[in-house]
Amino acid sequence: MQKVIFIAVVIIGSLAQAQSARQEADQLRQRVADLESTVRGLQEKVQKMEGTLMKGGGFMIVANYTCEIKTPFNGSYAATELSEIAARNSVMEQCKAKSTDKNQCIEMFVKCGK
Repeated sequence: MQKVIFIAVVIIGSLAQAQSARQEADQLRQRVADLESTVRGLQEKVQKMEGTLMKGGGFMIVANYTCEIKTPFNGSYAATELSEIAARNSVMEQCKAKSTDKNQCIEMFVKCGK
């Protein structure tokens, strides 16, 4: 009889733990869904702001970064973007797309400034 009671207590404890784990999983799923929704909302806001900025809709551009790379045989390439990283990436893409010698398109040769 004691073995039956012990087994019943173990089963009930296991069921309670499983129920608790399901509740925690449900809460985590809900939190992830909330975070995904928030991220989508932020993406939409950024896209609207970028669209307005590109149309000159009243935003004051605080700083533009211009980056340039000069190659010995394939000329020079320049890009102006809102961030230095974007300008660097843009000038490197131009250089790699147009240069006949990709070894001339090395990031350490890129010079940037506002």
